[in-house]
Order: sequence, then structure tokens, then C-alpha cells
Amino acid sequence: MHLVKLTEIDLGEANRKKSWRLLAILTTILTRCITFGLYFIQFLDFYYNSNIGENFRMEQRVRNWKYPSAPHKKLRESSVLLLETNKCPLCLQQRVNDTALAVSGYVFCYGCIYSYVEQEMKCPITNLPANVDDLIKIFVPPP
Repeated sequence: MHLVKLTEIDLGEANRKKSWRLLAILTTILTRCITFGLYFIQFLDFYYNSNIGENFRMEQRVRNWKYPSAPHKKLRESSVLLLETNKCPLCLQQRVNDTALAVSGYVFCYGCIYSYVEQEMKCPITNLPANVDDLIKIFVPPP
């Protein structure tokens, strides 16, 4: 083992090196904070200006809705027995190209419900907000 006696000049240089090292560490930390901050701002911009953020915000609003009770519970049993399940509630004809509306679960003719939802932006029975993306094609096997 070899001991070295440090002079005041050596101690001054060591302190200067510590100061430069501390300055380098602080600039690195500051640079990383600015970088993360810019990424966060970019994320917020993406979130508020994209369909993903809009869809997420819409889901949050949908969760706060109070859905109306099922319409069958409002009908008496005799009325339920009189309902024809193969008729479109809009045109009252035999359904063609069965299509369900996801927000309510009702099944309509594709042409009837597409034009109605495109114009009115709601379910014709429950008045829940809807758009054409909520239409679900039902494939019925041939008789």
C-alpha cells in the first residue's frame, strides 16, 4: 500500500472535479426531466386529439348512464305474448337482413335501422344515443 500526501492544490483540483461532476449530473437530470415532460405533453396532445381518447371519454360517459329498464317488464304478460318476434319495429314488416342495435339489443331490418340511426343518432325505441358503428349484423341460417 502506498500513501500519498495531498497538497492544497490537489485538494482544490479534487473539489473542482466534484463541482464539474455535480454540474454534469444536474444537467443530465434536467435534460431527462425536459424529455419526459415533452413526451407527456405529446401524449396529452395525442389523447385529446385522437379517436382513442374520444372513445375512452365516451366510455366514461356511458358508464354514468342509468339505462332504462327492459321494455318487456313494462308490458303485461298478455302483451308480451302478442309481440311478433320476426317483425321490424320500424316498418312492421318481416325483417330483412336482421341487424341488432348494440345500445338497446333490439333487432331491425338493416335498411330501416341504418337510415334511422344515420339521421336521428339514437335508438328509435329507447332513445339511447347510437351511431352506425353500433349496428351488428345477425346471420340467420336458412330455413
